[in-house]
Amino acid sequence: TSVTLPKNVITLDDFVFSGCDYLSKVTIGENLERIGEGVFAGCNSLSTLLIDEDNPYLKLKKGALYDAKGETLIAYLGGYGADTYNMPDTVKDIYKCSFWGNDTIEYVHLSSYLDSIPGYAFSNCTKLENVTIGSNVETIGTYFLNGCTGIKAIYVLSETPPTVSNG
Repeated sequence: TSVTLPKNVITLDDFVFSGCDYLSKVTIGENLERIGEGVFAGCNSLSTLLIDEDNPYLKLKKGALYDAKGETLIAYLGGYGADTYNMPDTVKDIYKCSFWGNDTIEYVHLSSYLDSIPGYAFSNCTKLENVTIGSNVETIGTYFLNGCTGIKAIYVLSETPPTVSNG
């Protein structure tokens, strides 16, 4: 199943495509400015995201959807198929549910410029084995690894362990 968003769409609300198992391709127009949290959560067939070349707000790199500056990770495509994600150090923020339900990701190394990890960021990533948390993370939202039944190791690079918040 594929979806092409009309050029007049400027916002996608939170969780709008969440759980669409058969969604494999989304085409985004030049005017889409804002994408809500969890918009592609659980879309494990989503392997193709085409962003109009004139869209100044979003960019896609190696299966990850970012804001134009590359400072915010909006979503990681469930159907991208890579088992490893190394977050660029430009990333300072992650949306809730950005990896939710991804069933291929095994290893994640988070940016050293990230200061918090939101709740549910990696929930239900059943093959996720190892997470490396950067040295500047101070808080972790509840349930950030909920349902991650394959976890073997969590590496925290800071001297002071992060605290768990309700975020």
